[in-house]
Amino acid sequence: CAIECRTGPGGPERLRISFSGPVPPFAGPLAASSGEIAGLGGRLVTGPAVEAEIPRARAWTDGPVGAAPWLAFAVLLVIELDQLSTVATNAFLARDAGSAMDPVCLAVAAVALPLVAALQLYHVLPRGEARPRRWALPAQVLLVLTAFAVAGPLVPPVYDGIPATYTGLVAGVALLNVRPPWSWASAGALVLVPLPLLYGAHPPPAALLGLLASAAFMITVYALGRLPVAAARLDGARRELVRTSVLRERLRIARDVHDL
Repeated sequence: CAIECRTGPGGPERLRISFSGPVPPFAGPLAASSGEIAGLGGRLVTGPAVEAEIPRARAWTDGPVGAAPWLAFAVLLVIELDQLSTVATNAFLARDAGSAMDPVCLAVAAVALPLVAALQLYHVLPRGEARPRRWALPAQVLLVLTAFAVAGPLVPPVYDGIPATYTGLVAGVALLNVRPPWSWASAGALVLVPLPLLYGAHPPPAALLGLLASAAFMITVYALGRLPVAAARLDGARRELVRTSVLRERLRIARDVHDL
């Protein structure tokens, strides 16, 4: 009896057992499995030599794992465009209503807020295992606070001005990149800081809605940032399960062949 087994990358899995004597009695029952193996794209030949060949399955593509970072980027891009358009609309409405505005302060906001949006997108930009630069978050916090301090009071509260949710977006990034418990402290401070800058010492009751919306945006950004990480970990666990299953099956086949 001669046993030949071939496995490895680049080719099919093949097992051939040759007998020097007559056709073994188990060759007949094995022939019943030829249809099943043919359905997998392989072949089974029984006779003086029993030979089974099964082609390798195609490798699992990245699928959702590869798409997860771009999905997070696309969702955050829509949110940032919505925030920028809201600020521009509020400023135009206030100006048309006759509100006095300092062009220099508006220019500061017009420069700072798009930079905040760009840095926000930078944090979820697909980059594999690499982490964002350390200066990105402090720069983002400085820019958004500057925009609120300089241009926030320009637009009357009736026109909403700069949405308080802007700092909620940055707070989500702080949760992602700062270690706890400092992450929660910094995120909470970022959610609360727009209230005195926009409304002074006595914010209106409607400011509570802005506070809740800011917290919701914080959680959204945090979830979008964690999505690629969670997808990659699930894919790693799936690959490990597949590897373990293949190894277990090969050990079983090796024991069966040894018994023969």
